[in-house]
Amino acid sequence: MNCLQTRELIVETLSGSAPPNLRRAVDTHLASCAACRAEAAALEETTRLLRDVPEARLRDEQWDGFMAQLDARLAAEHRRPWNRVRRWLRRPRHAWATAGATAALVVGLGSVLLMPAAPPVDPDGAFDAATIHVVKLLSPQVVEGMPAMNASLAVWKVGLGAGEVSYDLSGDR
Repeated sequence: MNCLQTRELIVETLSGSAPPNLRRAVDTHLASCAACRAEAAALEETTRLLRDVPEARLRDEQWDGFMAQLDARLAAEHRRPWNRVRRWLRRPRHAWATAGATAALVVGLGSVLLMPAAPPVDPDGAFDAATIHVVKLLSPQVVEGMPAMNASLAVWKVGLGAGEVSYDLSGDR
């Protein structure tokens, strides 16, 4: 057993909660290692001192005052809207996740908003302004998938028993 393993088991050994085989291994290591023996002695002294401290006793009126102050403090914390955000960002993992999500959102919105709009294809000149606006929003992948979407909607319509409702994506009702 090495020093790190022994130091992890010293408290369990001193409290008597460690199994006998681990206690023997810790005792064997303590017999040969002065540094771990000193740490075990310090922990044993600390444990003895803590056992000698009398238990704190508060009167009921002290608890009532403490709880009232605690409730007031928690209510004041709850009223401040930015406290949750500050507590969230104090944790490095949350701060990095928030920064990453914000950066992804900024890049995504920037690429969408700064991308030049492709002119709508209008071979016959028959599109109105609303149709041209919708066509600008459609990607080639969506346009290619429309027949499959029409077929899926037709199956869905039959499954719902709503034969009279039109789900045609062409816009005709």
